[in-house]
Amino acid sequence: MTRSVPGILQNDNNAEVLRYLEPLSCHGDNLELLQSLLTAYPDVYRFCPDTRNYRYILWYTGNTVFAYGAGMQYASLRIADNDAEQVAAFAQDSLRLDGSNWFSLPAYCEQLENLARLAYQHARVLDRTG
Repeated sequence: MTRSVPGILQNDNNAEVLRYLEPLSCHGDNLELLQSLLTAYPDVYRFCPDTRNYRYILWYTGNTVFAYGAGMQYASLRIADNDAEQVAAFAQDSLRLDGSNWFSLPAYCEQLENLARLAYQHARVLDRTG
């Protein structure tokens, strides 16, 4: 059964990334490290429209998506422009969605904890200003 994206996330700040994710799938077991890191933040929520059919997974705080998993090997994080250079060294791919930098990182990247923290902090700023 497919669940709808929470209404709080349906805003201009997330529109492009939600469209991008719509057809994608993911194996959640590849994202266990990211999930465990994000449990440190009590205001971070996870959403998957259909876990039985391995749909994408996203994480958000407030009304801002800042991380997602799609595919088999990567976690993607939304990073502020001023932090993008330090993330690029570890990234496999980058996209410009919603006016933000999205970087795909190996799901077990040694810097994932620090980079997830940067993405979370950036999302908190976007949530307050968006």
